[in-house]
Amino acid sequence: MSRAIKKTLFSQVDSGCRMLMLYVVGIIGIMLVSSCSSKKHDDPDDEKCNMLYYATPENVAEVEDIDYGAALPGKWHFAEISDGTNVINPDTIYFIRFSQYGYKVETGCNEIIGDYTVDGDSISWNNGLKTSMWCDDMVVEAAVYKVLFNVRRLSFDNDSTLRLCTSTPSQYILLTK
Repeated sequence: MSRAIKKTLFSQVDSGCRMLMLYVVGIIGIMLVSSCSSKKHDDPDDEKCNMLYYATPENVAEVEDIDYGAALPGKWHFAEISDGTNVINPDTIYFIRFSQYGYKVETGCNEIIGDYTVDGDSISWNNGLKTSMWCDDMVVEAAVYKVLFNVRRLSFDNDSTLRLCTSTPSQYILLTK
């Protein structure tokens, strides 16, 4: 092989290695930034979602004994919805019914149905469908849509009060039986 061809081949390999190294460093940087910026929702000072049933020395046995999957089924009325900017107190016609097979939200005009998974106090929403009819008052319905699918955690006050918590402390849904 001539010297010019060898030089060209090695320079291409060298530039390929540099590109690969830049790519790897970039990926590692992105992973570090995203892992540092993610906020877990376990701050005991959170006024909205942790104050209702945060483990204290007095109630730690009760908190550990909650079977969230078993406590969830039933018809729950929307008592309060906070979308992060304001708090809405809907009429009792807004409710969500949980069963072992899924959930159904009724707003008096539209419905959302789907299934969910509970793991400890965490909830994830799967396969949701909603109707989209125009209604006279869409304010509460819009708040339900905005907050519900961001809910990631359940917090029971007792067997008739449940708070659906998002990763944003100012967004939550308060339900009552």
